[in-house]
Amino acid sequence: MELSTVKVILVLALRWGVPARHGDIPNAYVKANKEEHLEIFLAIPQGMTVPDVILKQFGTQGSDKLALRLKKSLYGLKQAGRLWSKLLDTKLVEAGFSRCVSDACLYFRHDGGELTIVGVYVDDLLVTATSQDKVEEFFKAMSVLSIKDLGQVNKFLGMRMALKDSKTYTVDQTTAIDEMLNQHGLDAANGVRAPIGDDSNDDVSEGVYLSANRGKKGEPTVRKLSVFSG
Repeated sequence: MELSTVKVILVLALRWGVPARHGDIPNAYVKANKEEHLEIFLAIPQGMTVPDVILKQFGTQGSDKLALRLKKSLYGLKQAGRLWSKLLDTKLVEAGFSRCVSDACLYFRHDGGELTIVGVYVDDLLVTATSQDKVEEFFKAMSVLSIKDLGQVNKFLGMRMALKDSKTYTVDQTTAIDEMLNQHGLDAANGVRAPIGDDSNDDVSEGVYLSANRGKKGEPTVRKLSVFSG
């Protein structure tokens, strides 16, 4: 979901006077079924004991001769994210929602004169509506996926959100920035000013190329830093 979509949902929540609510669906990926036409077999995990009666049934004495047939989606499958997205889309459509044409992570439902808006980011949902009753109705409909109502949103997509006087949302990324600094051991680093004058004659063509191993050990990257630019 785009940051601009999150902002739109927050603005609508302010206009309608219905604070945005945060929903979370635990163990989302394993709720989806695998493709019916695709058979997936797994080696028996270490530590799992197969009863002797099962071994005898298959005519073997060791569990290393057996395999498990996967019946549901599982974390680690390449298609797990797609299967979950398809399941969530199905449940939302069954509840009367339509997917936005310009943003596949935004759903809406017209119910008479009422409107409910849902933003989706994997298993996190951001919800508001023209009335509080419609928000409650949404969470009741999504109970089929064991959704958890986390109350008024205070953290979403790494952003901290606070509702002030029912008129303003303040949004910052302090928590996400602190987490990244701690991850890379920069939480105690000091800022350094290093201005470059107009007379700089640096020639980038004579610079030293970074090794192929750089960027593979969790160093801060342009992509990571770009999420804080808004």
